[in-house]
Amino acid sequence: MLRRHDIYATCPWCGRGKTMADTRADIRISCHCSNCGKYYKVDFNTMRVDKINPRVRKKLRIGK
Repeated sequence: MLRRHDIYATCPWCGRGKTMADTRADIRISCHCSNCGKYYKVDFNTMRVDKINPRVRKKLRIGK
């Protein structure tokens, strides 16, 4: 049985990228927009969408 996604969170940067969910839940996820390539965070309990910057990981140098 296919479920229809009733809840949409759009990208706050470009307004075109969508993150879909079927129900509200107590979860928070970070998303990468497929249209503009920027990152945003979605809280599916309050349906709040925030712009975020990605964390840059440090490269681990072994043996130097």
